[in-house]
Amino acid sequence: MNALNLDTYGLSLITAKEDILNDRISTDWAVFTYERKWSLKLMDSGVGGLEELTKKFSKNLVLYGLCRVPDPHTQGPRCVLIYWVGENVDAPRKEISAQHLPAIRRFFKEASAMLRPQRMEDISQEAVTLALSKVPRPARSFHRRRIPASHEVVGTNYTKTNPAIEMKFSMRDSFWQRK
Repeated sequence: MNALNLDTYGLSLITAKEDILNDRISTDWAVFTYERKWSLKLMDSGVGGLEELTKKFSKNLVLYGLCRVPDPHTQGPRCVLIYWVGENVDAPRKEISAQHLPAIRRFFKEASAMLRPQRMEDISQEAVTLALSKVPRPARSFHRRRIPASHEVVGTNYTKTNPAIEMKFSMRDSFWQRK
């Protein structure tokens, strides 16, 4: 079966993605790879940006890199997804990983742009800047979630009960006598 499995290592995938999306955390890149039976798993993550991420790419692997980079216009954080297929990867593996791309894009939906480099030289700050310039800028940063002013915050009227205060002793004794 060649279906993409995001469940086996789901918690580590989500945690790594959230760390990259949160610009208050220093982790700014992660690289993901397949384990047997097409399970996507976190291979590594770090704080060295695009330069450090590219050192993790191998000629023998299919990898997905997620990297937080500064927006070329606003200098705010943006996220880029890199789909890497090493030159030594066999044709069936290339084909199956290409079929997984829509699911990968949905999982990493916060990525503003996607790069598909053919060689290591294709991964550069200039390539990222060019890819981001082709995509409209978001109205706000991806890590801040605010409640619109038109929505009210829902509260509760729950109060903790204290049976000793609420139940009279005479009623309590008569209840247990009836049983």
